[in-house]
Amino acid sequence: MKIEHLISTMHQADAAFLQEIKCVEDVLVVNQTNIERTDEQVTSDGKRLRMISTEERGLSNSRNMLLKNAAGDIAILGDDDLIYLDGYLDKIQKAYQEHPDADIIAFSFTESLTQNTRRQFKTARKLNIFTISKVASVELTFRTKPISDADIFFCPLLGLGAKYGACEENAFLADALRAGLTIWYVPETICYLRPDPPGRMKWQQGFNEDYFVKRGACFYRIYRKAFALFSIAFILLKKRSIFRDVPIVSAWKWMCEGRKLYQKDEEEQECS
Repeated sequence: MKIEHLISTMHQADAAFLQEIKCVEDVLVVNQTNIERTDEQVTSDGKRLRMISTEERGLSNSRNMLLKNAAGDIAILGDDDLIYLDGYLDKIQKAYQEHPDADIIAFSFTESLTQNTRRQFKTARKLNIFTISKVASVELTFRTKPISDADIFFCPLLGLGAKYGACEENAFLADALRAGLTIWYVPETICYLRPDPPGRMKWQQGFNEDYFVKRGACFYRIYRKAFALFSIAFILLKKRSIFRDVPIVSAWKWMCEGRKLYQKDEEEQECS
């Protein structure tokens, strides 16, 4: 079982930043910068490091380039602001041995070493269309062959740097489920986030019209015909926390607007 990290980053001069991430396996990096170049090296401990520098922009585009160039049997999806914990590789290998039917396994991460781990469930379980919504991209690992065979990629209309912001990982998981792939969640912590750097992008600022339009677009891309069901459930579940200053009717109207905008964009850009 060959494992490889797939890491998205921007404006790196070289691969030195990987030392902070503490990867102990092969690494493929897509570095969105101002040149087009591919570099490769083998470290003294036999680790293969590849960096593809590109002028292309957008997180989903970066991850799609990673998918197309992946060389491992198992991929660990990551960003440049992570630090992997001691023993993370053993946890991943053990999970795939215990769940041989898994095409994708989501793990857990923590915001810092001093905070509690972000866990969806206390025990391992299969995920479905109802339970993929809280999975973060940095929790994802997957077998590369089933993903490639099913021709699954990240939607370039979603993700940081794209028109509709986040949720690209949830659309990716929804596509995997529709393709008949099996997704497991294992409550083992594999990494934590470094302190929030000044340049870290955020996909939305506050709960306003822009937020709900983007959320509507994301919900349509993920849930398709069940858009109304999941959108109404989202509004009802969140009404006490985010609808104090935003009328529920307005939120629903903006989410429907987001759906229409996404449908129009999807007709012009292949993203299905």
